[in-house]
Amino acid sequence: MPISTKLVVIFTSTNCTLNCKLCSAGVPEYKNKGISFKATPQQIKDSLDELFNLYSHIERFDISGGEPLLWGDENLLDCLKHFEKYKSQFDAVRLLTNGTLCPSEQLLSGISALKYDCSLMVDNYGDLSPAVADIEFACEKYDVPIKIIPYHGDVQWYGGWVDIFGDLTHRHYSSSELQGIFDACHIAHEMVLFLFDGRLYQCPTCPLVEVLYGVDDSKAFIPLLDTDMPLNKKRDIAEQFGNRIPEACNYCNGFDAKNAVRYKAAEQLNSD
Repeated sequence: MPISTKLVVIFTSTNCTLNCKLCSAGVPEYKNKGISFKATPQQIKDSLDELFNLYSHIERFDISGGEPLLWGDENLLDCLKHFEKYKSQFDAVRLLTNGTLCPSEQLLSGISALKYDCSLMVDNYGDLSPAVADIEFACEKYDVPIKIIPYHGDVQWYGGWVDIFGDLTHRHYSSSELQGIFDACHIAHEMVLFLFDGRLYQCPTCPLVEVLYGVDDSKAFIPLLDTDMPLNKKRDIAEQFGNRIPEACNYCNGFDAKNAVRYKAAEQLNSD
């Protein structure tokens, strides 16, 4: 039976030009543990091949990080061109960037030549995002669609950011509290899946607690590059995403989109 999902976020690397306290990918947490990660283009292309074996349709891909523009133009274009093999199986790809760097002409020219819907989504953090005007001008020049998200001063998209991870310690939730966290979580029920290091995770908290704390939850991810695991076993895991509570929920505040406290976006952590 065909399966589909709404969104897959592709994590390119832990490299970033900012150090945001409430980073939704947990980049500062990786850095604090001395963990540096950088995907290879081949790893992501191989992961995409298996993803499209599993899923008949994926609404959207977001290419993120870290700051994906630090991943390199050739890496980005190599992967973006690979998507063309599967253009009938997805709707759109977005490149998420924080407004600190302007994409090169080589990258924008390559994006404009793609035969599917590919755009930039730029978070505008005011003084922290000095390249926003240049990005807008360059995208217009190359006819690349762009959406700018305002996060500056009193203008905070959706009221600001949510503290998803907190201090990333085990919360010792009761079974009813854990169920409540999961039931209210936007990430869980909007099927925001997370591609990290060749594995498709149920949410971004799952690889964080696995890498940082050694939390073993084999049903919280699909090992896309594991050629020994049959496709039907991978499909079984995919089908329970959004229904099964992962172990990582015990370490998380959840993302209650309706009721969570909002914070000013992109508050920076001290580098020391």
